[in-house]
Parts: sequence; structure tokens; C-alpha cells
Amino acid sequence: MIVLLKKKKNVFYGPGMAFMMAAACFSFQGCLTNSSSDSGNVKITDLKITPASIKSGQSADVEGTVTSTSGLTVVAVSIWKGSTDVSSDNGFTVTQIPLGGSLKAWSLKTDGNIKITVGGAASIGDYIVKVTAKSGNDSSVATTTLTVSGTVVTTQEVTLGSNQNAAGGSLDLDAMAVYTHAEAKAISGKIDLYYAHSGTDGDKLFTPLQAKNSGFGETTNGPATWAVANATEFRKLTLSESAFAGITTQEAIDALWATGTVVMGGGDAIAEGSTYIVNTDMAKKVLIRVTAYVAGDTGTIKVKGTK
Repeated sequence: MIVLLKKKKNVFYGPGMAFMMAAACFSFQGCLTNSSSDSGNVKITDLKITPASIKSGQSADVEGTVTSTSGLTVVAVSIWKGSTDVSSDNGFTVTQIPLGGSLKAWSLKTDGNIKITVGGAASIGDYIVKVTAKSGNDSSVATTTLTVSGTVVTTQEVTLGSNQNAAGGSLDLDAMAVYTHAEAKAISGKIDLYYAHSGTDGDKLFTPLQAKNSGFGETTNGPATWAVANATEFRKLTLSESAFAGITTQEAIDALWATGTVVMGGGDAIAEGSTYIVNTDMAKKVLIRVTAYVAGDTGTIKVKGTK
């Protein structure tokens, strides 16, 4: 269904009225809006987003035509959540070819190649896409909607114990389950990470393979005795606590994979607040964060992970 909103003189002009136009469109994905300035010099017609619903890691085209009788000086696209501009540092990237010259007609898709890309920090919901066109001091604003969707994830916090702690240190991230040596040996192929204290390297999160090669648990059915020990790939992320909490979809997690720094040498030193993205034995990307840490071979760490 298409909703066509035409502006009469002194109506639908300026950002405030643009939001009222957007509200009317929320129930129609990809609705089209038209707008013109008071003088009629600057017009925006057939504005829409294609596709109107995308997930993290995907892009959408901004379509429509901008015209001006005196030549266009500015065409800009911004993204809003309610009355807040979220165009920067909120998971969205807007790219376009510069306007150039003083064109009197400009296709947002064909001439501008304007695209909106959703990154890992964008949360699920409806957003207002606003196009502002100017010709000198004359301007026009049109809006439409973009929906960010995805596979919702939840978080769970678990506690891992170090070598001499009774709590298990073997972590299956697909199930977000912790196992002791005796429990993990029979299902070692499911273990993604291992927490332990090394006399030379201190407290670390290890790959099971590195834990096996390091000889952990030789007399306690630990990784040194496992038939299968995964060489899990995990990457370190620079992510604040609030940014971690803002990740709500699997697609957003997947989009973060390319931004991580690969953990080399099979292990990484423990620090509270450290955040990782892990490729599990089932090829699922899981986001984890160390939320608490007690050092030593009887120590513990708390890990919050997505599932």
C-alpha cells in the first residue's frame, strides 16, 4: 500500500512537521512521501527505502527525486529515532556520491547512489529517514521509515573456576554451559573455551587445543587427556558495557566479527570488561564479556554471553 503525502503551502515544512509525516507512515513499510518548500522551488518526490526492512550487516537504497528551479546546493540524509538524530555512532552508515555543481534534478538512487548500512550497534525497531534538500536559503524536508529487524538474542551469565577451583572451567558457548574436567572429557568436542591459571602466563582464556598442548589437567581428566580439543577462533573487541548491552540480534553479532582483533597464541589474559566474539564448534558467533574476576589458580571469572 502506498501513502502519498503532498504538501500545501505553509504545511509540512521544517523538521517538526517532517516527524508528523513519518508517524503517518509507520504502519506502511516503504511508504512514499512528497514535499516541497513554501515557494515550491525545492521539491522531493517519491521518497522511499528499498527494502524497507533490513538486518545488521545489510544495506538499503534511498530512492526518490529532488528538484529545484534554481539549482540544488545541498542534499543530505539523516536517520532519527523519535526526536533524536542517530545518524552517527549508533550503528548506521549513510553513503552517497557528492551532489556537485548546481543540478536542478537529482535521483537519490541513480545519481547519488545513497545507501543506508546497518551495523552491529543498531537496535531493532522503526527509524525515520529524513532527506533535506536546499537551494540557497530555500529548503524542503521529506521523510519515510526504515525498520531494523533480526533474530533476537538473550544473555546469560556463568561462573568459571580456575585449575584448583571446584567450579568447572570448560565452557560450551552454544549451550552457555560450564563443565568440570570429568564432565567435559566425554563431550570435549563441544568445549569452545577453557579458563585456567598458568604459572608463567597468569590467568587466561585458552582455546581447548592450547590448554591440551599446555598440559592442563593431566591427572584430572582435563584438556591434556581429551581426544578432541578445539582450536577455537576468538577475537577481541573494543566495546563498552552499554554497547555490549545494546547488541540484541544475532545479525548484529555477526556484523562485529570482521571488526575484532584475532587472539593469537591460543589464549588471552583475563581482565574485567574484556569482550570477545567467538566462533563456536557449531559455527555460531557468540559475544561474551568478562564481568567479574578473581585472580589465581583458585580464582573465578564471571562471563556474560549471548545465546
